[in-house]
Amino acid sequence: MTRLRLSKGQALWLGAILAFLVPLLLVLIIFFRLGIYWGSDRLFIYGDLAQQYYPFYANLSSALHGKDSLFWTWSLAGGLNFYSVIAYYAGGIFPLLSYFATPDSLPDMMLYSYILKIGLTGLVFYFYARTTFKLPLVFQLALSWCWAMNGFTLYYGKSILPWQEAQIFLPLILLGIEWLLRGKKPYFLFFSYALAFITNYYMGYMLGIFSLFYFIIKLIALKTQTPKKSLILAYSVTALASGLASLFIVLPSVLDVFHNLVANSKASSLWTGLGNPLELLIKALPGFFDGDSSELYKTAPYLFSGLIVLLTLPLFFLQKEISKHEKIGFSMLILFLISSFYLQPLNLIWMAGETPTGLPFRYSYLLIFCMIYQAARGLGYWLIQPEKRLFYPIGCFIALFGLAYFFNPKPSFYPAAAFGFAGMLVVLFVSWLVIYRYLQRSKQQRFYQLAQLIFTLLVAIDLGYNANVYLTEGGGGSNNEASSYVYDYWRRSIYMPHLKSSQALKAKVVKENDLFSRVKGNNLFSAGALYSFSSLTSYCSIKNQAFVEFASQLGYMSHQMIDGFKGTSLSMDNGLLLSDNLFANRYIFQPLRNTFGLTIVAKDEVTGYLAYQNQLALPLGMLTDRSVYLLKLSAGEYSENISKIYHQLAASDSSYFHTEPVSLKSQNNVIVSTNPLGETIITPTVSNVEKKISWQAEIPSGYQAYFYFHPLDRAVIGGEMLTNLQFLVNGLQVGFSSLASETGYFYPVGYNDTELAWQVEVGMVITKNNQPLRIDQPMLVLIDEKNVTADTKKIREKAVDLKVDGRVVTGTYNATDSQVLFTTIPYDRGWRAYIDGEKADIIAFEDAVITLELPDGRHDIKLVYTPYGFKVGVVCAIFGLSGFVIYIWVMRRRCKGG
Repeated sequence: MTRLRLSKGQALWLGAILAFLVPLLLVLIIFFRLGIYWGSDRLFIYGDLAQQYYPFYANLSSALHGKDSLFWTWSLAGGLNFYSVIAYYAGGIFPLLSYFATPDSLPDMMLYSYILKIGLTGLVFYFYARTTFKLPLVFQLALSWCWAMNGFTLYYGKSILPWQEAQIFLPLILLGIEWLLRGKKPYFLFFSYALAFITNYYMGYMLGIFSLFYFIIKLIALKTQTPKKSLILAYSVTALASGLASLFIVLPSVLDVFHNLVANSKASSLWTGLGNPLELLIKALPGFFDGDSSELYKTAPYLFSGLIVLLTLPLFFLQKEISKHEKIGFSMLILFLISSFYLQPLNLIWMAGETPTGLPFRYSYLLIFCMIYQAARGLGYWLIQPEKRLFYPIGCFIALFGLAYFFNPKPSFYPAAAFGFAGMLVVLFVSWLVIYRYLQRSKQQRFYQLAQLIFTLLVAIDLGYNANVYLTEGGGGSNNEASSYVYDYWRRSIYMPHLKSSQALKAKVVKENDLFSRVKGNNLFSAGALYSFSSLTSYCSIKNQAFVEFASQLGYMSHQMIDGFKGTSLSMDNGLLLSDNLFANRYIFQPLRNTFGLTIVAKDEVTGYLAYQNQLALPLGMLTDRSVYLLKLSAGEYSENISKIYHQLAASDSSYFHTEPVSLKSQNNVIVSTNPLGETIITPTVSNVEKKISWQAEIPSGYQAYFYFHPLDRAVIGGEMLTNLQFLVNGLQVGFSSLASETGYFYPVGYNDTELAWQVEVGMVITKNNQPLRIDQPMLVLIDEKNVTADTKKIREKAVDLKVDGRVVTGTYNATDSQVLFTTIPYDRGWRAYIDGEKADIIAFEDAVITLELPDGRHDIKLVYTPYGFKVGVVCAIFGLSGFVIYIWVMRRRCKGG
């Protein structure tokens, strides 16, 4: 067998093709094995992809088609800065592909975008490796595949799609730095930085910190006749100019985030809570996946980068040709990254000062990159030096990982089979390295190409095995049965009919040019974004904090993911009718529901979902007087708060609510008691079995009834506990069972339009919980139909007909004296108000919704939304781009002048 000789150009293109295709095909095969492909029943949708990216990409598609605004969306949380949502969730090139997708094909588009980005990640690292490392083609390819299929890509990247693109831009940025240090023009670095910030400023921030360290280390270790001051100047100007050039999207997005930031970023303790450091070593081995941790900072980040990287990484420190400055610099950088996993202040530096609500240590891919970089540098010199230094790192590897496995405090998470498989691969890799070294130096090259082929197969087996574990276990893929649990891959046959029903009902009843209407229904978070109808429901880290808290004080539920962090989601599955009326919830898409004021206007024959029109829904804007500013809402007083607003708008003092106690009917495997604070305590008496409690009460004639159920231990009920509520009225089940950790606090039981009292029984079934549960005292909340209907009509007489067109709201009013326009439009600093073309001041009621003081007479109103800071960001971007062009022009002039 003769050695295949390729020209330089042929080797370049062959390497580029293989660097792109091999990781892409490996992941494609794994998904195909899981039954996930274009048009398959199983979908690349689960977890955050289901609740955020799928709906947001659908909303983006609608905006790109001109149906919605890119600046403002009415589909999330009553109205939200969509420009900021795009910047955080849907920046970059790949989300733009949603333009060509329908809601049905969006999951397929997301799947192939994810796979394509894996291929591109390998491709860009290959070009970086060719420039930076002196390695044979087979090693360049192996390391590019390791980067493309590392643990961060397979776990974090598939959950949060834009983060994956940070791994594409990191090698590009560092390649730009390498070229800059070699005296080339900084064009490539400028555009790489700018695109990284524009695509996802959150990851771009981390890339900026890391690349600065990289530049400093490489500059100190650099041996060049070029003055280092000029290199520092070139880098500084380029980084600053690229940062300014990205501010047209970064500045308004960051200002929005910090304006709505909840005080959750303080380093309350020195430690993050991460356990045994030996766990980091285990998580770097193939196939060691310990599941989705619901507890923040309880599991080490996934540091898998390929066994070839782990085996050869110590060579970096054994090569004399690598300068001490570079060894010390990268050692300090790695120490800084690892210390950040354990020290809260350092962790917050990487996280831009904000503790995340999930998926901790989001910068762990930077440590993976350092590991691959060091392996590449060490290998490059080991292959050309006569010294035999391979067995030192191998011995170190075996000792460290053996220690980590046998002394790790969580051995049950790491199966012996995976450890044995990893050990077998280690033996094969070591054997190959020894043989390759011999073949490389031997004059007999007959088996040289065969050895390279065997090596690539070993790398593919290593990467493919690990990817199969991560993609299978990480998405619930090991369960081949159809599952409704959100953290399993979705089934098209189960979920699409329910989602399509909302689309079909919307097409039947929600008119595009009709009076502004919000839609309530479909239990999926952010369902309004998925099918482009206005909705309060949302699950989004980009939020209007004041509005979410305002809505939650009126009876809707806002999740508290961890203590001190609020507003990530807003659920309107349940809630009081008066709140539905106030927020213009004109349509409700749900199964059979008995509530006064609702009229069935359409039905979806596939799912049986009904479209109800809420005859009592209020308009978007209503007139009142200045005394509205004297209203103050009280925390936790939901019915009192909505009554205050209703009384103000209706100029009434009618009574809307009264409560009826519920009596305990039965308890099974639990003890129900009351503490001195009046709270109900549910204490399990038997572990690991189902617990049941039931209460009973009566609904008087002429009243709408709600069962009030408010868990006070949100961490318990949302974590290890599943609680279902079911309702029987006169012996017949009504409504539908509700998962109490996802919905609350007011569950509609029914409207009694008869002359006799109705008997109500509420049953609660608890699973997966052995801890005591505190709940607010359960009761029956009753709404007086006559008073609510009468006052709603009074409020509607003061309606202002506001028309909504994307980010513009217009209307006309006629008043005999000065008035206040009260709206349920979420207040944002980007709104500007005009009365008859003259700018007017906006007053934010409870910092949450827009109100305007209006003069008497007939006048035109106009509200226009532009993201706060957008215009300044555009000016900065122009300045940054112009400044960079001027700098390049000056440098060229100086070069020509000698």
